[in-house]
Amino acid sequence: MIMKLTPVKTMARFSAALLITLSSLTQAKAPQGEDLAEARALFEQINQSSKGAFGLNVLQGKRNRTTVRSGRMPEGGVVFQAALRNEPAAELAAKYGLYTGNLFSPNLFELFNDFVYKDPSANHDMPMDKLYAVGKQAFPESRQMVLNWVVEKHYIEQFPDTQLTQGFFYRGIAGSEFEEKYAREFMSFYLNFMQDEMDYLPVYLLAQKSPLLASAELEEVRQKIATSYDYLKSYYSDGQGNVKPAHREKVDTLYRIRNRIHNQLTPDVIPMLDNYLNEVHPTYNRDFGSSRKVFLLTVRSKLKQYFRISWKKIGREAAKIPGQDAMLEIISQLENYPDDPSLMLAFSEKLAALRENLDELQLDRRNRVQIMPVIKMGSTAIGVWSKSKHKLQMAEMIPALLNVLYAEGLLTLEQRDRLLQATGEAGGFAGALAVLDQQDLLGTVLGNINHVFGDTLALWEAVQPDKKAKQKIEYFGDNTIKTSEGASSLFFLLDTYPTEPAAAGGKPSASGAGIKVLNSGMTCGRLAYMTSEDLEQKNDEALSRAQIPVFESIPTDLTTVAGTITLAKQPRLGHIQIKSKNRGTPNLDVSSQGLGNWDNDFLEGFENDNCVYMKAEASSGDIIFRKVDTGNLADAGLDAVAEKLCRRNCLGEVDPADATFKPATIELVADLETRQVLPTRTMSWKNFKDVGSKAANYAELANLLNTPERTVVREGMGIPFFYYYEFVQNNPPIRDKIAAILADPKMQQVDAGKYRADQLRELRELFFDKDAWFNEAFLNELIDTFDTFLLPDGSKHAMKLRSSTNSEDLPNFNGAGLYDSKGYKPQKKNGEERSPKGKIKEIKDTLATVWASVWNQRAFDERAYFGIPHKDVYMGIQVNPNYPDEKVDGVIVTKDIYDMAKGPAISIEAQRGNTYSVANPEDGALAEQILVEFSEEAPLDKSQYKITIIRRSNLAADGTSVLSADELKTAGIGNVMTDDELRDLTWLCNKAQLHFREIMKGDDNFALDLEFKVDEENTGERAVYLKQARPLIEPQ
Repeated sequence: MIMKLTPVKTMARFSAALLITLSSLTQAKAPQGEDLAEARALFEQINQSSKGAFGLNVLQGKRNRTTVRSGRMPEGGVVFQAALRNEPAAELAAKYGLYTGNLFSPNLFELFNDFVYKDPSANHDMPMDKLYAVGKQAFPESRQMVLNWVVEKHYIEQFPDTQLTQGFFYRGIAGSEFEEKYAREFMSFYLNFMQDEMDYLPVYLLAQKSPLLASAELEEVRQKIATSYDYLKSYYSDGQGNVKPAHREKVDTLYRIRNRIHNQLTPDVIPMLDNYLNEVHPTYNRDFGSSRKVFLLTVRSKLKQYFRISWKKIGREAAKIPGQDAMLEIISQLENYPDDPSLMLAFSEKLAALRENLDELQLDRRNRVQIMPVIKMGSTAIGVWSKSKHKLQMAEMIPALLNVLYAEGLLTLEQRDRLLQATGEAGGFAGALAVLDQQDLLGTVLGNINHVFGDTLALWEAVQPDKKAKQKIEYFGDNTIKTSEGASSLFFLLDTYPTEPAAAGGKPSASGAGIKVLNSGMTCGRLAYMTSEDLEQKNDEALSRAQIPVFESIPTDLTTVAGTITLAKQPRLGHIQIKSKNRGTPNLDVSSQGLGNWDNDFLEGFENDNCVYMKAEASSGDIIFRKVDTGNLADAGLDAVAEKLCRRNCLGEVDPADATFKPATIELVADLETRQVLPTRTMSWKNFKDVGSKAANYAELANLLNTPERTVVREGMGIPFFYYYEFVQNNPPIRDKIAAILADPKMQQVDAGKYRADQLRELRELFFDKDAWFNEAFLNELIDTFDTFLLPDGSKHAMKLRSSTNSEDLPNFNGAGLYDSKGYKPQKKNGEERSPKGKIKEIKDTLATVWASVWNQRAFDERAYFGIPHKDVYMGIQVNPNYPDEKVDGVIVTKDIYDMAKGPAISIEAQRGNTYSVANPEDGALAEQILVEFSEEAPLDKSQYKITIIRRSNLAADGTSVLSADELKTAGIGNVMTDDELRDLTWLCNKAQLHFREIMKGDDNFALDLEFKVDEENTGERAVYLKQARPLIEPQ
């Protein structure tokens, strides 16, 4: 939602009054300087170890310790069996308070070593009365463990392929019977000695993902999955005990499921089992369904029972807490009336009381953890009820969910009571939601999470190797809210029923439904309204970074600006979004507001050239958009950074340091010694120094995917940088004009956009001068080579010449959309083949178009913005046959850009025909958006691909006209691509992703940006072709 405070729009008012000060939550601070380097090195050692943070698997006895491998039992009986922290993990914990490899048995044992026996090498039992005797002294260390423990579990979810994560799945890392026992002991101890109200949150989050419930069902599951795995492994092995290659996937996948059940059991193991039975081992029922040696169907059934939430099960757990007769009576009634709102509210109050009155409960101190399963299952029941019955808009839902938020630890008691009172006074469902919006519930919850975990998160962020990894740690707050039944349910209601609080000045609020924050950022500048006519006349080329353009339609290019707003729908993979992402500038799509075009609610109260402050956050959808009084900036309520931006962009008060583009700091690579056209089949990615990354990556893609039976990447050639260099050097007017531009200080002035546009236009025109020098031998060689590409009817093939500079696909800079490509056509418009002289003229014009685009204003400004030296830019060219029978055009990113997948996925935007561009659509044309999910363990297994059509194309079947929503409903047009084509495309892209990630040494965040076609040339049947691959570049 977005609230209109004429002339202000704002969201997410952060309520400082609801924040808490938790001075007692002292945590380890992130290391600095040499300490930081050492901490990172230790963390890296953990991720280089085959077992992550773990060392030897031991049997800890009362009087000594033996290794599991030795086969010897310890003296005095086994206290626990587990793997202890290895040396780097132990040092990281001791020196910096960053605990990895957290398990209940060893962590509890470590507390005994430090505070009971005060000897880190001691062997002993774990008599809990002795630890309780020093509980106050031991609690701070236990809290530090738990804080890290919870963040480590988040890390495991975010980084499944790291050695730290994989270490937890080694067989024998922890004995399950010991972990269940000591989980109860450890968490009960913690609950007895909490020193602050918010100490409760970390242990509840830990309990959510811990083996809390002693269960005969669970023990049976573990026994049967172990038996099943051992039997199937033996069954599918040869006489020497080696698994037969044809059955390797069956055995390996079941091994991962077995280890998940033994070591990291969560509800998502059930879909893992389903996938195994349906996809990996589809003949299981036929082969083993009635077997008494494998029990996977029994395992699945028992797991469903274990995780199924039922009021009977909740009642059984609640009955283990003495004095809960009133709660048990409510639960008994809910068995018969599970949707009764008054009963749900009463039950939520009892859940909240378990936390609030923990010290008064008649629980044995070593069993305090028993409140956790009741709160956990009860919260889920209330959350499911509120989401499934939300259309009834029951007033009881709001206070019930606030009680759940408190029971889960995300609110303090004072915060819960204040919100209950405020929502109760508001009256009714809608009024209560409006109060929560006004009170900034999201800010309150996030504030609490940050206060509790802030230092620990900073510690984990500090040791990550790059910004992408740090950002994944930062997702902790979002993920915590999403896994909270109270928070996720309340925010579901707030999103489903957006409130419209009264705006300042008595004016009604404007609904923000449909406004898309495509890219986050903060900026200040003057609005510049760009009509469709302005774009046709290329008036947008004169925009400067001091302006925030409002585009009536989508521009084909975008120069450097302060931020962007579009009245037309933007494609996620369009140039505006890519460039906004690279620059870190806010980008809004307000197409759903008002009636479209300039009759748009978002712009009400604003005019062209207004100075505005804009701040947008994509993850939350929060937007601030308001006018700034330039005559009184000091009192405009802006922070120092925003005020400086407003002074520069709205008043022209430019800091001398910001008056010009920053000096070039990036060193470009170009080899000018290669002086022959290189066929695609002779190149690899290493030829980027000769022909540019686009042409080199094209060749690498062809080498990887083409086979004798199939061509996926059409044969072509790369034109080296040398020929661009030779052309410039042999044309003095061009050479001199470039020198003059590079020496002109005005060209470096940020706000001299119009001047730069004129100078660069003059330079580009020189490339097309009728007297311009060309290497005739080179031209003839090209034409002779092009003439060897023939269509099925024997006529000459048209060729596509695509820009491939040495200033693309750099760290933090991809250069997409900056340069021009052009087709070479050997035939005239009437179909006749051009004469030799006509072909020379055509190839000159084609080369000049591509070469001159080095000096496009959008390219010049973008390079200047990122500190890329103009003088060192060279243009290579990727040449390939065009696609005369094109049926589909599309782009792909080998990651989920729609934030919808549960696992790995690729994102596809595809459009039928070749009339409308996918990246820069016109006339309201919308590309089809497709998500294809796949198995992380088997990315090349087409049978496991799951296809989701997110948005359908709105083009007619022939791809030449745009249909209205009503026309589209009745047109009966199928999807742009068939499922088989999508599976084929996904397989090709996954193969490319794996290959390019390896050769480019990509990390977990590595992704490719690819382009493709579906064409019918040669065979008359549709076939998928790839035509570009480049690493997806995102700002660091």
